[in-house]
Amino acid sequence: MPESNIIPILVILPVLAALVTLLATPKHRPTAAGPIAFILSLIPLGIVIWMVCNFPHIADRTDANWYFNCTYDWIPSLGIRFMMGVDTISLWLLVLTAVLTPLSILASFKYIKERQAEFYAWMLALHAGLLGVFCAKDLLIFYLFFEFTLIPMFFIIGIWGGADRRKAAGKFFLFTFAGSVLTLVSL
Repeated sequence: MPESNIIPILVILPVLAALVTLLATPKHRPTAAGPIAFILSLIPLGIVIWMVCNFPHIADRTDANWYFNCTYDWIPSLGIRFMMGVDTISLWLLVLTAVLTPLSILASFKYIKERQAEFYAWMLALHAGLLGVFCAKDLLIFYLFFEFTLIPMFFIIGIWGGADRRKAAGKFFLFTFAGSVLTLVSL
């Protein structure tokens, strides 16, 4: 597998894992969603570990600070490209995300009793968004992935949050929407 394809695969895998978690959880055994999500969340962790092990050895020599580079012409007429890569700082943020997601899923086994398949699917979707945020080399791609992370967070807060979860989800939406509009205008 070419090293330039590793980041898109890393970001897409949790989305596929979310779909598998939703579709593969038997209706008569909803508690299976947690273990399925946990096992599937270990795959991106394995890829990130591989990236750490190969980090100093696989480099695009035209850009010595970025590794595992992936660039596609997205909207060529506007000069917009899809650019992702990993530098030294983002690599450790990827490690942190890849380690904390399976741990968060494990920790939630005891507390999430309702709509488990949906919860774990949203957790994996959030995982994909965070991985994309930390791999983005372009401001537009960063913005899109950041905005994507807000969707799973809204549902996780609004459905499985504490006593005032609906109020908290509403505030979360208002604050992030206001910040997003300002960010979009600045873009």
